[in-house]
Amino acid sequence: MDETRYLSVAWEMFSQSTFLIPRLNGFPYYHKSPLLFWMIIGMWKLFAVNDFLPRLIPLFFSIANLVMVHRISFLLWAGNHKIPKVASLMLATCPVWIFFSSAIMFDMVLTFWVLLYPWGILLAWENRFVGWVVVGLGCGLLTKGPVIFVHVLPCILFYMKVSPIYWN
Repeated sequence: MDETRYLSVAWEMFSQSTFLIPRLNGFPYYHKSPLLFWMIIGMWKLFAVNDFLPRLIPLFFSIANLVMVHRISFLLWAGNHKIPKVASLMLATCPVWIFFSSAIMFDMVLTFWVLLYPWGILLAWENRFVGWVVVGLGCGLLTKGPVIFVHVLPCILFYMKVSPIYWN
């Protein structure tokens, strides 16, 4: 039900060239932020309107999420190179993950922007500034709205509490 609704919103934005405000059945659709709709429209403009190409968006972000899990676990367990591979493999073989990897929904896209936070904080912990945290916040807001703060605020507060870099 959600997939058809999201494709309908993207189709209406595409067919009526109203790219700023998502619409469903002629009415503004304020329930979701527009980033996924913009990506679907971009795929349609580049290639053609069909139902297969929008499924590549969550699949791409699913693969990117596996890479992020690998990088985060590599930073957490720097001495052990087996754990990042096992963590990514465990996530990739989870049935729920496989289902959502092809579902036209906001979950995989939002997960990617949320995973940028622990990765950025771990890099900042090593005295390497990373601007991806800001990018993740902006794109997270465009993906799902203010719910991004529910996911990333604990990471930010933890970093502010224990980071020797933040207090120096």
